[in-house]
Amino acid sequence: MKKTIILVKYGMISEIAAALKISTRTVRRALKGNTTVQKYNLIRKYTLENGGVEVQMPDDYPDKNK
Repeated sequence: MKKTIILVKYGMISEIAAALKISTRTVRRALKGNTTVQKYNLIRKYTLENGGVEVQMPDDYPDKNK
């Protein structure tokens, strides 16, 4: 399965964190595809509904979450 990340505009991570009452670190990790993050699905859904863009990464993309 290909890894997907979500790209957002500058400053949007802080807005998401404030809206969902979570840390910016948690938001960044969820958007980079780390499925161990609590509220992973909520964060990604909220972001896509508010202007985020989901991008599939190539198979040789370095995964720092492992």
